[in-house]
Amino acid sequence: MEDFGGPLRTGEKRPGNDLPRINIMDQIETANGRSSDDASNAQNSSSSSSDSEESQPAPRSQLRPAGAALTFVPHANWNPERSYEGEQTINWNMRWKLCLKKREQTGESELGIVISPRKFWKRVLRPKVMATTADKSWKEVDTKIVLSVTDRKTANITKRYPKLEVNWKYVSKQLQEWSRFLADGKKITVTVTFYYQSVDARKTGRGGATANQQTELEARNRWSRTRACIRKAYSSCAVRGRRVQKAPTTAGRTTASTILFGLITSGCLPTTCRQENP
Repeated sequence: MEDFGGPLRTGEKRPGNDLPRINIMDQIETANGRSSDDASNAQNSSSSSSDSEESQPAPRSQLRPAGAALTFVPHANWNPERSYEGEQTINWNMRWKLCLKKREQTGESELGIVISPRKFWKRVLRPKVMATTADKSWKEVDTKIVLSVTDRKTANITKRYPKLEVNWKYVSKQLQEWSRFLADGKKITVTVTFYYQSVDARKTGRGGATANQQTELEARNRWSRTRACIRKAYSSCAVRGRRVQKAPTTAGRTTASTILFGLITSGCLPTTCRQENP
């Protein structure tokens, strides 16, 4: 090995000899000891953090955030006699009315509803509407829905459906979107108006005239034909020289029936008149 410094003198040291000697085996053992300690510490830290997550409540991000959409109470769990005020569920009101020719016939306010609109229609509202119209000659025309919330910046939503075919799924979805207002004390209301019209069972459908009007018209036409037959019969009897028998009168008055009776018994009523007046 080359000696850069030449021969050493007494008391001199070669450069670099003052550095401490490092044993390689000691370094390896020290490194292994540190790694095992680190692994043990990491394992203990993981165990303690796991225990703390189970014992402590979940952070706010895992809970329902403020202003999030709420849900309806399942119909199977619904108790109509119970108050759900202040609970984390959609609480809404309904005002429904039934109108005949735009005149209100009946109606009612339903407060504190927590089930979905579709379930409420099927289980509660529809039976009431059917009971109201059961003994009436009415038929449904259309239904108007107005969705509203007591928030100045939110406009009402108005929908119209044929007969009773309301899209309750859409109504439920809109109520869920508005449920965030409930935390601020707002109120959600669904106003339903059922429009009906009267149907006369005796209506003939002829020019819109009812059966009574049609019967009256036919009676007038029949009487006109009867008068023509009477005049014709009297002329025929006069030609034949026959005398018309008098029939019994009704309350001292001679009616068309008594005249016809006399013409028939006298044999003066033409065949055409007999067919029209059997």
